[in-house]
Amino acid sequence: PLPGAYQDVYSNWHVSVSDAPILWSCHTDTVHHKAGRQQVVTQNGRLALSAASGNVSNCLGGDDTVGVYLCREMVLAGVPGHYIFHYGEEKGCIGSSLLAETHPEWLQTFNAAIAFDRAGTSDVITHQCGKRTCSDTFAQAISDTLRHSGMIYLPCDRGVYTDTEQYAGLIPECTNLSVGYSAAHSSHETIDLTHVARLRAALVQLGEIASDWPIERDPSI
Repeated sequence: PLPGAYQDVYSNWHVSVSDAPILWSCHTDTVHHKAGRQQVVTQNGRLALSAASGNVSNCLGGDDTVGVYLCREMVLAGVPGHYIFHYGEEKGCIGSSLLAETHPEWLQTFNAAIAFDRAGTSDVITHQCGKRTCSDTFAQAISDTLRHSGMIYLPCDRGVYTDTEQYAGLIPECTNLSVGYSAAHSSHETIDLTHVARLRAALVQLGEIASDWPIERDPSI
């Protein structure tokens, strides 16, 4: 129930806050093997499955429910940009790959695609699938902005794979940020609630800052 939200034919959900050339993203699927509610607990500031959920739930689902939460909060705060809640990332980036295939001209109107779908608390990804998708300069600009909010983020070239990789041949700066979950896809998955809260606070206050981050990478290379 976000203002102006609409679903495309590939089951991705979109919300436009403004025409700022920034694409913010997450993915809506998890790797749960069974549907239904699960029992969770907080332990030392971390969210985890309770012992009672061990026989009914194979993961917590922070990957990528944390990203969904952050994008939702940014939309409600009016942070400029276009938001995509991607379909089917865990099954091979289904929604994003279809968008890249069928709407390349539209995607080329963006300068940057930033995903909230990375384990840990400190990475701004510069490489996915062994290739550069984001310049060091752009990653450092994000890191510097978040550092002003008291968090330690650094450029990292050890990214794996998420939806923004699909856009790397069309959009100059394609990255992925750590959002505080760990041990994803397993029953040992946890979410660092303190980090999520601090990251949310920093993101909802971005305003026009993201539009001023330097764009360097050539997506045609």
